[in-house]
Amino acid sequence: MNQFNRPERRNRNQGTAKRGHGQDNRQVISSRSGDELRFYDRLESYTRVRRRIQGRWFYFVVEETRPGYVHSCMVDDLHQVLSNVLFDDLADMDLIVLRQPKRKESSLSGVWGRLLYGFSFEGSLHQAIMIEAITTRDSLSWSKKLSPDDQAELDRLRSAGFRFKEGRRTFDAPITLAAARTLQLYHTLPHELGHYLDYQEKVEAPVQEDRKRLEVVDRATNAPNLGDEHPIWDEWDTLFKRLDEREDRLWDLYWKRPTSEREVYAHRAAKRMADRLRKLNVIPFERRLDPASLANDGLRWSDFSEEPEPGQD
Repeated sequence: MNQFNRPERRNRNQGTAKRGHGQDNRQVISSRSGDELRFYDRLESYTRVRRRIQGRWFYFVVEETRPGYVHSCMVDDLHQVLSNVLFDDLADMDLIVLRQPKRKESSLSGVWGRLLYGFSFEGSLHQAIMIEAITTRDSLSWSKKLSPDDQAELDRLRSAGFRFKEGRRTFDAPITLAAARTLQLYHTLPHELGHYLDYQEKVEAPVQEDRKRLEVVDRATNAPNLGDEHPIWDEWDTLFKRLDEREDRLWDLYWKRPTSEREVYAHRAAKRMADRLRKLNVIPFERRLDPASLANDGLRWSDFSEEPEPGQD
């Protein structure tokens, strides 16, 4: 990542109580005393897998699952999809996290996946997509009083394979591994890439020239025998302040847009990507649990399957 591109400075409070999120909830997701990390920033037991994708290293972080949970998407699944999307659609994304949510997080903040604009992992900052583990013990329930956006989401769930039954006040469907994989692999993943493309277009692209100019001046400050009074230091300060202020302004404007506008952008991008992959016959493809591949990556069978590992009965 470019040293002057610092999304962690801008997104630390986004989606938290400091920005008003969740203040009307009676229940909250606990955090450690004095811990500024968001609840989904804290990873526990995990394995890191590295794959070469479209000329760059991609990292897949697989958190161990709790009993009753599995990761619907395998590293091989994600590798296949990411290897076939357009290079520009990846932007500078380089990290996918398969995360195990805690039970309270599942009930209060349950999502299929999320985009992390600045995620600190093993001492480095990344743009990351987080895909949540699922449990087939749960079910989906949707009110029959549907807004147009709710209806569109329900249609996406149905097309992924969720079988809803109409109740008195709700539509209800069991969560299955096959339906969750279809949704997370063919929609959630490209949907979150779509959010990141939106961010790149609205926040990153407008400041590229300012950032390049600052890089040139920054390299010039490494010249020998530059005194403290040299005018280049004033130029550096001016350029850095301008970049900092522009990034903050663009970041705020990005989040002030209606949520529906950001979601429309991401849904359109996801549909474009998925339609292209289907036209190329890349998707759909079968889920293959290969014990040898899992072992080669140091991954556990139980994190991806509800069934016992062959030969381990």
